[in-house]
Amino acid sequence: MIDTIAKRRMTLNGKTYQKGDKVQMPLQQFNDLEPTGMVERAPVEKAEPKPAKAG
Repeated sequence: MIDTIAKRRMTLNGKTYQKGDKVQMPLQQFNDLEPTGMVERAPVEKAEPKPAKAG
């Protein structure tokens, strides 16, 4: 599953997403929808670094 951003209002799998909403979908579904201009890939969220263990 990848994170995407809806570029306009759309309904996928029975759920409505507004413009700017984050939508999780399988890569194949993203590949099918990207040429339509309905979605764009969301930037990767960086995980916070874990503190080093002392000792």
